[in-house]
Amino acid sequence: MYKILISGSQGFLGKHLVAKLRELGHLVIGCGRSGVHIRDKGYIYRARMPIEALDPGWCKDLGITHIFHLASSTCGSEIRNDPQGFLRNSLLGVLNVIDIARFCDVQRIFFASTAKVYGAVYDSPLTEDLPPSPTNYLGKVKRICEQALAIVTGK
Repeated sequence: MYKILISGSQGFLGKHLVAKLRELGHLVIGCGRSGVHIRDKGYIYRARMPIEALDPGWCKDLGITHIFHLASSTCGSEIRNDPQGFLRNSLLGVLNVIDIARFCDVQRIFFASTAKVYGAVYDSPLTEDLPPSPTNYLGKVKRICEQALAIVTGK
């Protein structure tokens, strides 16, 4: 059984991932900005605890083995109304994921980026072999986060 931290576990992708991982018998620890605290068989959710504020010590106490970093604003108006806040939350979030991973000896980090890092590519399916060429703010910020993860993991 793995102990898996999921940021954005109450979001669209997160809810489905939580259900599947619980079905497979893993302990899922979720965190996010919304909702109420949940403690159920195989699931712990820290409400009002965004990934950028999560304490690595708390994660170590739980024995986190894997991290899925899904949390991000995808709402265009949120990004337009506070681009600096979006950048700050995104960068602090990925930096804290890196800190948690190092502190807890996490086996693997999964990062949910966006197809926007490839710019206006209309071929399907998109592959990670395509050269990054973000053309909008979301794509540019996600690309910076990908690069930060690549620097520290050497991948």
